Amino acid sequence: MDNTKIINIPVKYITKNPDNESIFNMNGIEALANNIKEVGFIGSIDVIENHETNTYEIISGHRRFAAAVMAGLDEIPVHIETVTSDIDKAKKLIRLNVNNRELNPLDKARAIDYYIDHVLKPEQFKGNTQDKIAEVFGISVTQVKYLRRILKYPDKIQHWIGEGKLSYVGISELSSLDEILQQEAVSIIEESLKNNGNEPLTKAETQACIKHIKQAKELENQLDNEIQNSNKTIDEMNEADKLESNACSAENKKLSSFRNKTAQGFEILNNAFDNIPDDVSFHEKSEILEQLGALLDKLKV
Repeated sequence: MDNTKIINIPVKYITKNPDNESIFNMNGIEALANNIKEVGFIGSIDVIENHETNTYEIISGHRRFAAAVMAGLDEIPVHIETVTSDIDKAKKLIRLNVNNRELNPLDKARAIDYYIDHVLKPEQFKGNTQDKIAEVFGISVTQVKYLRRILKYPDKIQHWIGEGKLSYVGISELSSLDEILQQEAVSIIEESLKNNGNEPLTKAETQACIKHIKQAKELENQLDNEIQNSNKTIDEMNEADKLESNACSAENKKLSSFRNKTAQGFEILNNAFDNIPDDVSFHEKSEILEQLGALLDKLKV
């Protein structure tokens, strides 16, 4: 069959591509169905033929197919693509969808991730990944960097970006925050959207939300440092008090020992003087008095 030919195929023979639906949004089906009812099905969708099941798998056109079914069409025009491998199929899925429909940033992020996993990695691509993606998707390398960050954000952030509620460029600093701070950012952004009447936040407003989180974290770190320094000072003071207390305790022990020994000495001397033998000479008594005098001199110092 000439793969450039467009033919009508009954919708019952057309099957969905799960990869496609996991990447690209399915928004606006009802409005598209109403449009088909009014003006008919315009153009065609791209499919590949499955000869084993005699069915046609969608490569591009899931939204229009779903809308056609909703509009009650029995058949729609299709363009049959020929694929030679899974990699070739993945390439056409990306190329046809990127060229045939307007993608939101979340769609592009998922498509880039799919292209890396199903084309570049299996082909063992050796070139510059960012440059190759920019070429295939028709965007700048800077946009590639911003888009690839989206899938690292919390689910709610991804959802808001997909809805156009947040600037994917303005939210890019979110990737520098840890998981806890990212969840705090979700709460702040959610509150900002409510205060904004659920209207989209501008790039500047989105950046302001992230800046608020980062400033709060910096202040928290500063307070933590001050508390740590304060605790360190307190510990140093306590240690000094402890050393002083130990010194005083040692001094008190020495004083107590001196008093005990002095009391014992007085008791011994008192007993000795009460029982001085008669034959102790005057000279010996004089030596005792001299020794007592020397002890008294030590107390005068």
